[in-house]
Amino acid sequence: MDAPQSQFAQTRWTTVLKAGCPDSTEFETALARLCEDYHPPLQKFARGWMKSPEEADDLTQGFFAHFIKNNVSGAVTPEKGRFRNFLLASFKNYKVSVWRKENRAKDIPSSQLSSINEEREDGSPVIEPSTEPVLERQLDVAWAQTIQSRVLKEMARDYEKRKKALFFRRLGCLLLGQEVTRPYTELAEELQMSIPSLKTSVSRMRDEFRGLFRSEVAETVFDGDEVDDECRYLLRLLFNPSAPHSGIQT
Repeated sequence: MDAPQSQFAQTRWTTVLKAGCPDSTEFETALARLCEDYHPPLQKFARGWMKSPEEADDLTQGFFAHFIKNNVSGAVTPEKGRFRNFLLASFKNYKVSVWRKENRAKDIPSSQLSSINEEREDGSPVIEPSTEPVLERQLDVAWAQTIQSRVLKEMARDYEKRKKALFFRRLGCLLLGQEVTRPYTELAEELQMSIPSLKTSVSRMRDEFRGLFRSEVAETVFDGDEVDDECRYLLRLLFNPSAPHSGIQT
């Protein structure tokens, strides 16, 4: 059962808050988790920007060094909503600041950047409007996959402890949006379950996935209503990206 809204700030969004508080005993662990989780999505986003993967990797690595050194997460407040949006804005600002710094020392060939072809009055780059939404969607997909991967690993460990590892190996593919290749009759026989019991267990597995996925999302989104919206959006990207906005599906 979800915690009351008055308690939500104390029980959710904890990773971001701890990562922004150097005095916290869990500061380093929380900061490391944020960097580990968001590095792959931002790296993928940067590779859509830059001319080469090496430049994108350098930009991403430099951003996280900047993120840690300047305690960027300390500037986040619950009012800012989704941490992913805050981080993406910070990443864009960092990219512009890097461009300005390098441009003071030398002229950067236009071929160095793949999706920048204009300048503001101060000479800073402007991202092509037609390109940026595509890159941001790729970032969202990568972030959804990061959460999905962590949840599946946690579930695999849990099913192992419950001595149901074989069940998860055979049916966990459903949580990746894949189809079960064998008939339920065969699976039920192998798992020594009745078909109704098997279907009930599959339903519970889906519920477990949704619950764990929501808990992960809640670590970086403050408002309870936004957590549910974020879950629906990210799960739709994973399982039904072409569908209109709808309820959670797995």
